[in-house]
Amino acid sequence: MVYLFAVHHLGFGLSRIQLLGGGIVPGFVLSAFKVDAIFRGELRLTIRSAAWVLAPVVAESVVALLIWHRLPIDLVAVAATFLLVAALLGCIYWRSIPALIAVAVVCTFLYERTLILSRSLETIHVSSKLIDAIEPQAPDGDRFAIADNTITALPPNQEALFGLKSVNFYDSLSSRRYQELVNKWSLSGTLTYGRYLKFLDIESALADPAFPFSNVKVILSKRSLKTDRLKLAAEANGIKLYETITIPIEVLQTPRFKFLNEGEATIAPSAGSANLLSRLVEWLNDFQKIEVTTSPGETLLFVSQQYHRAWRATSHQRSLRTVTANGFYQGVIVPSYTSEVELFFRPFALWIWLPQLLFAVSGTLLLLRSALLIGGRQRGAALSRADSPQPPSQNS
Repeated sequence: MVYLFAVHHLGFGLSRIQLLGGGIVPGFVLSAFKVDAIFRGELRLTIRSAAWVLAPVVAESVVALLIWHRLPIDLVAVAATFLLVAALLGCIYWRSIPALIAVAVVCTFLYERTLILSRSLETIHVSSKLIDAIEPQAPDGDRFAIADNTITALPPNQEALFGLKSVNFYDSLSSRRYQELVNKWSLSGTLTYGRYLKFLDIESALADPAFPFSNVKVILSKRSLKTDRLKLAAEANGIKLYETITIPIEVLQTPRFKFLNEGEATIAPSAGSANLLSRLVEWLNDFQKIEVTTSPGETLLFVSQQYHRAWRATSHQRSLRTVTANGFYQGVIVPSYTSEVELFFRPFALWIWLPQLLFAVSGTLLLLRSALLIGGRQRGAALSRADSPQPPSQNS
């Protein structure tokens, strides 16, 4: 209920795991304190204390039944969980620390076994025929799109592994503007509050004059797509790769734009003769260098990526104004007689090292203070022993 209220009425784009973790993880921490208190003898094992220990397990089971009930249940995993809970209660009842350590080790290997990679790299396939077919068809940052709901061979959240891009996504924090944009190209829309965009309705997408702004060059489909806006380019693993007839737009410089307000501008999707030449020279995850045509007037540089205020634009150390282009994309206002534009991604998270530095400096100062206090006490004790009268010797 809290999650739905935050998404529908507060405009939050947060993941469900944050709320679930925020509720369940503290419960497991409190359970750990309960177990520790029982082992220390500060608390007796009663029905009430055992209930508090098992409360997070019950909460997690309720959440699983309410949210993940559509998924198949792994009976072996459920049985193993209840056996581990029984073993934990046995460890608490008999207060056996070695048995408790053994249960913890078993839990670690049982639940983390899928993360252990025990195969050599030579035996692992890091590519496929489909990937090898997409790469030459979508070079230099061009995107692809899945237009068939039966294709599950290429999960969209694994594209970074292969250096590919698409408009399909799995993102629990996808923006509202992204969802609004792709909903124009997909009748099914985004699923589960914007977490998934599995496929496009290609007829709707190609009918949109603004679709070339998405920089989609390749369309994937198992079924044959009969349209004069696509041409068959390749086929791999039963999946057909179509190339768009309309040239996709990655960067575009145009003098013909208008402001909707201070932070938004709009341009026509046509790439007519009025548009100026622009070229992406260098591209990194957080940096882009684009050559533009010098113009006596102000122009708009369109970049086919989502607008984010952390993208800062400069030209020869001079800051440039950034705007939202066509309601979603990145735009840069290029002043007259400008020959290049550089985009730097500078999010607030880059300053996260400052608190860590503050903690390190504070810890160092506290250690020095403790060392000085201990040294002062030792010197004071030595001086007091030196000033105290010595007992007479036995010879005297």
